[in-house]
Amino acid sequence: MKQVTLIPILLLITFSSFAQIHGKILDVDKNPIAYANIQIKTKGTISNEEGDFEIKTSNFNPTDSVHISFLGYKTLKMIVKDFVSKNYVLEESINDLSEVEVSKKNYTLDEILTKVKERIDSNYVTSNYKLRVFNRSTYYN
Repeated sequence: MKQVTLIPILLLITFSSFAQIHGKILDVDKNPIAYANIQIKTKGTISNEEGDFEIKTSNFNPTDSVHISFLGYKTLKMIVKDFVSKNYVLEESINDLSEVEVSKKNYTLDEILTKVKERIDSNYVTSNYKLRVFNRSTYYN
């Protein structure tokens, strides 16, 4: 009798520990977005050339945040319990650029450096900050 109740419990634990989410990242026109980022806490994955991705969610709490992002698109945010296997659509994000000055004057090096120094605080980050870097390599034989 103990074996009969033990087997379903072991099967339930086995299947719940391998929770895999399969999905596809698309734009609003239903075109796949290649190499989109899917991140949960400090772990994540990237969609392939067809926008398909797969990620294991069993190691995370149901209230942990999921972020799906790609440059030029709005980031899609949800919690792990709402993150299911399906297609996810990202909307375009339009970024307005500030004013640009165009001139046909040939500036000297000193004039360029003076202009850079005048605007260094507004154009560059001059304080210390923490940066997270992702590197991906592919090897073909």
